[in-house]
Amino acid sequence: MFGRPLELAPVGKGALLLSAAVTALAWLAQGLALYLCAAGLVGPTRLGLWSAVGIFTGGSLAGLLAVFTPGGLGVREGVIGIWLLPLMGPRRAIIVVVGSRLLLTVTELLAAAITFPMRSQRDEARA
Repeated sequence: MFGRPLELAPVGKGALLLSAAVTALAWLAQGLALYLCAAGLVGPTRLGLWSAVGIFTGGSLAGLLAVFTPGGLGVREGVIGIWLLPLMGPRRAIIVVVGSRLLLTVTELLAAAITFPMRSQRDEARA
């Protein structure tokens, strides 16, 4: 690692396209989750499904690009909250942002709980 040049293999077009498609599907699903979260937590608002997808995607990208905070901590929520304000007001926007963060955290923990044992089993099979 130190003193030797780092050589990275180029990513193939197929892998890049697959990655882009999976990311787009994830943003669609997470936008749908934001939309349903808003409807469930605060009732009817002016938030439409495609607006929710765009707001979640924009917030996620802002958090990804925020290199000054660990993992974009708070940036995603701040951007989502600001963009939700005109659609539902401050009180409802805060409720939706907090609910969305909790939902995202729980689903990430569930995904880790499901996939971590799979990795352990694969590692044991290799040994």
